[in-house]
Amino acid sequence: MPGRANMVGGDPSRVSPAQVDLWVEGLDAAREHPDRLSGTATAFASITKSMFITQKSTNQALDAVRVPVLVLWGTADPLVDATSLRQHARRPGWTPRPIDDVGHLLPVEAPERYVQAVRQWLVDSHDPRGS
Repeated sequence: MPGRANMVGGDPSRVSPAQVDLWVEGLDAAREHPDRLSGTATAFASITKSMFITQKSTNQALDAVRVPVLVLWGTADPLVDATSLRQHARRPGWTPRPIDDVGHLLPVEAPERYVQAVRQWLVDSHDPRGS
């Protein structure tokens, strides 16, 4: 599994063995029931199209968000364009927060830092002084 995990950046050795076991279990189930993969493939194609090909509707949906948003990403993520994330995070009420040396699997690879970032953002968001 570590060889494939390198494709998403970061440090695959940080992923818990229990999480890897769940992924392997899911892959085994997919091999046993390939007929169930068509919906997954359709969803993946739709997401990929919205993110990379026809971004207009995705950007319109993002423009419609009127609540505070925390934008987290790992600085070692080769799949997500950090420049685009920073651009979206400039929206009013959006907070950008990169997490150093973490790949695409941020909450799985570095759960403590992920939780700390979310916790701090929640504290900061509810600070009556507005800091």
